[in-house]
Amino acid sequence: MGEEYGLEKLFFELASENRLCILRELQKENLKMQEIARRLDVTPTEAFRQLERLSTASLVQKQPDGTFTLAEYGNWCFRYQPL
Repeated sequence: MGEEYGLEKLFFELASENRLCILRELQKENLKMQEIARRLDVTPTEAFRQLERLSTASLVQKQPDGTFTLAEYGNWCFRYQPL
């Protein structure tokens, strides 16, 4: 069940429209949390919560300059199919 649970968790994280929108925006360019919140028209707290979930799922990572980017796994997942 180990690997199946991981896949189920990934699908669950991708089931949120807000998280998919974040991934779409990060495919275009690295963004700071405040900019992500503005583009999605959500509070900074909500953007932070969604980014934490995506980070835990290894789909995004925070850069030293404070921007978020697709993580290597996130890039791999969406390399052939844009969101």
